[in-house]
Amino acid sequence: MIAQQYKSDNLWIAIRNITNEKICNLENSYKGARVVDIDNIPDTGFDLIINSTPVGMFPNINQSPVSERVVSNSKAVYDTIYNPYNTKLLQYAKELGKKQKNGLDMLVLQAVKSHEDWYGGKFAENDIAEIIRLTEKELEKRK
Repeated sequence: MIAQQYKSDNLWIAIRNITNEKICNLENSYKGARVVDIDNIPDTGFDLIINSTPVGMFPNINQSPVSERVVSNSKAVYDTIYNPYNTKLLQYAKELGKKQKNGLDMLVLQAVKSHEDWYGGKFAENDIAEIIRLTEKELEKRK
């Protein structure tokens, strides 16, 4: 459930296997948004593609939630997946010269926030950056 309404005249939301009911609910919550099945993404430009699905995650590392054509129409790609470190989606973006980022930072920041909430502990910004750097290094070894 979406807690607050959002207004946008230039927002596309693409979801796989979406029902008409979900389309209506999303369009009501995101006023002005256009909601489509992911297979029907138009050939228009996008500022950002966000993959929040497991498509491309280990062990199905040769899959991408969208085609290279869709990526070519975007300015940047954010993939919440971090294993593998460079997903097929991110490879498309890199090959096309697009900005790209994986979900490792998000994973670490969620762990930091959980540690703060559960144990009252605090991490210094440089310690968080070091955790991300060391984790990146380990994931890069798995290529």
